[in-house]
Amino acid sequence: MPKGRLPVRLAALALILPLSLAAVAPAQDASRPLSLPEQWVTSDVAAESDRYSVVVEAFPSTLLAEAVAGSLRELGWSPVFIDKTDDASRVLVGNLDSSADARFLAEELRLQRIADAQVATLGRERPDQEGMEGPLLPPYVDRHKDGSKTLRLNEVLPVLETIVDRTPDPAHTQLVARLADLTTGAPETEKGPAAAAFARHLLAGHTEPDIALFLAAKVASREWPAATNEDRLFCSELAADLLAEHRRDWHAAWASTRALLADSHRTREGRSRDLLRRAALEIELAASGGTPKPSWPTVRATLRESWDNAAKTDYRTLASIELVYLKTFAFAGDWDSVELLADDFVSRHSRNAPGETAAARIWLARSLERREAWDLALTQIDRALNAAVLPEERIYMGFEPWNRRAVALRWRAHFNEFIIEADIAKAAQSAE
Repeated sequence: MPKGRLPVRLAALALILPLSLAAVAPAQDASRPLSLPEQWVTSDVAAESDRYSVVVEAFPSTLLAEAVAGSLRELGWSPVFIDKTDDASRVLVGNLDSSADARFLAEELRLQRIADAQVATLGRERPDQEGMEGPLLPPYVDRHKDGSKTLRLNEVLPVLETIVDRTPDPAHTQLVARLADLTTGAPETEKGPAAAAFARHLLAGHTEPDIALFLAAKVASREWPAATNEDRLFCSELAADLLAEHRRDWHAAWASTRALLADSHRTREGRSRDLLRRAALEIELAASGGTPKPSWPTVRATLRESWDNAAKTDYRTLASIELVYLKTFAFAGDWDSVELLADDFVSRHSRNAPGETAAARIWLARSLERREAWDLALTQIDRALNAAVLPEERIYMGFEPWNRRAVALRWRAHFNEFIIEADIAKAAQSAE
């Protein structure tokens, strides 16, 4: 961070985003809403200012460009327009305010083998219509990008039978009935609710993510219609999360997140989680070598919107959002801000989000390295190691728990190396 960054941040507290309130005390009442962190200042949050499109093809002839543009419009893509220069006429699709959406569209056209499309930043010439429309690939589809096997229902049923057999009552009795709906050739309208029930059960136990994704995708895609919107949206969210965190399929996860954000039945709290997933996917692009990509202030703008939509007594969700916000400064190399935000995070969330607090302590320890404050760093690492975190309070990526102890021990060893080196240097100076 440049010199003077910390005083600027503190001085900017008068410019806190509009919904901010006074910071709450470290100990929270069970029903007391959290306020926006004081350290979230306007200078750290900014939406993208450029607009983007996707270049489908470039021709020396405007006539050829017009023919291709017409074909794309007939296929249902819009807006489609031609950008003319002295050397070429480019056929472009989309008028977007998000570099991530533009990269999604370019990949969409490549996946559909329409064009080896590339993202372009728009100049003054652009269509009046904004956004993008077209025959996009359906969301919630598992294309097994990680090389995993495509499952069939007859392969899933034996595993579910084993799970039902070892599940105690009263859940056992309920799952037996649901298993019958999946097994006996019941119509899709009965399979949907049964699949949703099993997906909830697998999520609660964080087990069998491949099967959970198989079931959730069937319901989310409406191949097996759900009895309620609640079931459908639950499965849609689970499918999006597993596509992002289990399959590591950026394109499918982005498509699913876009679909969820556009769903008229989505609650504010659901939108908050979708925006948090969107921010995580933006971070993947921001940390990648491809261009264009979201800036860190753009990612933080998404996180701010996620925070605004979250229930202010949903401490775990708020802590998750704030932890990702904190990480964006680490990824940007702004360790002064990491220390400030992590210290504030610990004071806000230590009681109600112990798993996230342990993660924040590790980031706080890492921020102290620039000051060579090894003892303080080790204190934070030890507190993260010794934190009492119940199974339901752990951080999960997909169905895999974050290994807090392994990460903390690795950083503990790292800091101890520096302490040993410092002791050796002191001993050498004394000997002289």
